[in-house]
Amino acid sequence: MREWSRNATQREKVISLRGKILLLVVFGGILPLGMVMVISFVMVRAQTEERLIYALNQGYSQVYQAVGDKLSRLHNMSTLFAVNDMASPALRFDDKDMDVAEQLMLFENINSYAYGLEMTMDSSNIVFYIEDRYAVVNTQSNRYRPLTDAYGARWYYSLQGNNGRPVWVLLDGSGKEGSYAAIARELWNPDDYSQTIGILAIMTKQKNLESMLRNAYEEQVLYLETADGTLLASNLPEEALPRLSIQERNVDDREFRGILLDGVPCYARSCRIDGSNVYLVSVVPRHAIRKSISVLDGNMGLMFVGVSLLML
Repeated sequence: MREWSRNATQREKVISLRGKILLLVVFGGILPLGMVMVISFVMVRAQTEERLIYALNQGYSQVYQAVGDKLSRLHNMSTLFAVNDMASPALRFDDKDMDVAEQLMLFENINSYAYGLEMTMDSSNIVFYIEDRYAVVNTQSNRYRPLTDAYGARWYYSLQGNNGRPVWVLLDGSGKEGSYAAIARELWNPDDYSQTIGILAIMTKQKNLESMLRNAYEEQVLYLETADGTLLASNLPEEALPRLSIQERNVDDREFRGILLDGVPCYARSCRIDGSNVYLVSVVPRHAIRKSISVLDGNMGLMFVGVSLLML
């Protein structure tokens, strides 16, 4: 009986010692480790999100530079025509002073010059909107179209609103609004700058601009729009495009900023491309960025569980 009692006492001491060791491991090891891990979680999450935003800004800057170079080259091409003496004589002659053969010869010179410029800019198309009286004018022409076609299009009001100076608009190859982004400008009579002798439009296909809108995240939205909100190109169909309002859009965001778009927390950035009426806008849902962070959180959680089990 005494032996049994002694054994029971020893077992109680062992159990008590194990309990004390367990408490020591929990409060002296696992609990402090958990606190360190929580603090590490917070710090690592913040630093990771900061690095991801930095990468997002770098990607935006690269797209901005590429698109800006493209638009600038097309703008410079339109300036070459505006200051060139070749187009003016052909576009301001009096019908009585020149026969059809002479007209065709002058317009052929313009056509050759335009074709040479088009070859330097892949997938661009130079179109003139001029008076109907010229022999070369045709509604279906890829070069010379009736000025009345321009007067009937919505993009013409954007040009008028800019006093005939270069402005980016949306139109298509047949003169209707659609699948081409174009820089349009009025051509003035050098003898009387109050007189418009035609409209020059240098067009590029939307898909050429869309190919430049490369997103860093699966749900990142990138699009180009004019100052009045006309969509020129995007990396998503227009109906699926979450867009900033004109009031929410900034002229020059230095980095992505947090906003609430249709109740969804997002990061957004918008900048006007130098010397134009075009804005590059990007919107990224916050959860798209935090997907990467969630993977990191899971890995750190598994590490904590593994170390805790090892200590136990």
